[in-house]
Amino acid sequence: MQEGLQPDLSIQSNVTQCYRAAISNATSQHQWLDALRLFYNMQQRKLDADSDTFAAAIAGHVATDQWPKAVELLAAMQRQGHRPSALIYSSLIATCNKHSQLDLSKRLF
Repeated sequence: MQEGLQPDLSIQSNVTQCYRAAISNATSQHQWLDALRLFYNMQQRKLDADSDTFAAAIAGHVATDQWPKAVELLAAMQRQGHRPSALIYSSLIATCNKHSQLDLSKRLF
């Protein structure tokens, strides 16, 4: 970027909203891999993910049996100041139980 030029925040906001809408749409259609690809692309572009976007990515990892990634995203979500919903905790506890991660499941509870 040239010296003195600043990114247009309204454009960045619009791009962020487009990503969020696309992730939401992919999740609602159970297109988990597409939702995850969009989420990580969004992260690479340093666009802000909101709680719903994190929830969709966590759900994608849970649905595709990638529980370690789901737990990592929970921690990232919390580090960024987002508060996970009871539904997120419930799905993570269930997937940890499914994969015999009982100690982790207890910590999440």
